[in-house]
Amino acid sequence: MITLKYAHVVFALAVLAGSFWLLYKVVLPRMVDRRIHNYQKDLLERHFEEINEVYMKMRGFKHDFHNHLQAMKALIELGEYDQLAVYLSQISEELEKIDWTVKTGNLMLDSILNVKLTLAEEKGIKISAAASVPETLMQKDRYSVTDVELCTIIGNLMDNAIEGCLTLDNEEDRFIRLLIRPMKGNLYIYVANSYGGELRRLGDAYATTKEGHEHGFGLRSIDGTVDKYGGSVNRKSEPGVFVTEILLPINHIDQEGVPSH
Repeated sequence: MITLKYAHVVFALAVLAGSFWLLYKVVLPRMVDRRIHNYQKDLLERHFEEINEVYMKMRGFKHDFHNHLQAMKALIELGEYDQLAVYLSQISEELEKIDWTVKTGNLMLDSILNVKLTLAEEKGIKISAAASVPETLMQKDRYSVTDVELCTIIGNLMDNAIEGCLTLDNEEDRFIRLLIRPMKGNLYIYVANSYGGELRRLGDAYATTKEGHEHGFGLRSIDGTVDKYGGSVNRKSEPGVFVTEILLPINHIDQEGVPSH
């Protein structure tokens, strides 16, 4: 397990600050659909709040670390080894809430994805994730998806997957499987999540009956970006499992393979 770096969270805050500036000054003024405009703004604000929440947890733990050491030292000097074991177990549980992560090789995506996975785990969702993304998706004189656009896609997918899992009352049934990897000149993105209740169709897409209008905007945001670069989106529902697969053309060719569901 690779530890979630304190610097990654700080980097994520800096990235989102830049994203806010780009969104308000460049992207949003060009949007015709005001509902999509508002949705994209709310999405970035939510991502910022989530990253800040994890950042504050890490900052608070770092601040308290000296006190933890002093408490453990006192327990050792008193010979209270059983109590020390309990204390260490409690600290370990707190660390596990913020330290589970996956490293993609793309700093900006790492920052967003690490936070989403941490929040999912806090909600009792079992995670299986593997990701490998080119450090930069842009090559000179070539046209491919940007880091910001990729983060928006992954953020939307993770939000939808988490929402789907939360329709299940039993935490044991909640899971998210994530795979991101270069494949035959494309970036392959696979997200599968458990869900409860019924699904309804939104054109070629799906939504649970408990989801509001914002879910539709999230789907349109994903589809719009994928379509912009000539990619493809495939969504399918199996009993209790929802799967989204995306192929985005990129300029890097690497591993091949598609997971079994």
